[in-house]
This record gives sequence, structure tokens and C-alpha cells, in this order.
Amino acid sequence: MITVWEPPRRLGYRWHLRSTPDRATDVLVSFVEVAADQTRIDIEHASWERLGDDASAWRDRNDAGWAGLLPHFVDHLERNPT
Repeated sequence: MITVWEPPRRLGYRWHLRSTPDRATDVLVSFVEVAADQTRIDIEHASWERLGDDASAWRDRNDAGWAGLLPHFVDHLERNPT
């Protein structure tokens, strides 16, 4: 579910892969202009407490997921800057 929609600056959503909506975590992606031709992407992933005792394990798996996914975005953007 989308929770924040402020193009072109921010996107927020509830994340519950392999879980139920009541255990969803919150993701906020912000695009911050740092120079005329550069944008920093900030990702905040929060609300882990909704996962109870499993929070730490879920957070570790999600960290690994972000670490595996983000290099693909960087590679694509470096090859296709426009």
C-alpha cells in the first residue's frame, strides 16, 4: 500500500512480503538533489517492531535484499544517465 506519494521527491509504502498486512514495515524513499546533475536516494525502512520477536531476523534478510538489489539500480543508472 502506498503511504506517501510526493513526486518527484518521495515515495512511501507498506512492505509485507511473505507476511500479513498487519505486520507490514514502512519504507520511505526520498530523492534529494545534491547538484544539478546528481541525486542522492535515501531509503528509510522502519516499523520493525510490528514483527515482534522475528524483527531482527527480518531486518537482516531485508538488509541483504537491499544490498543485492541496489547495485543493479546503480549499474543501470551509470549506463543510462538520462
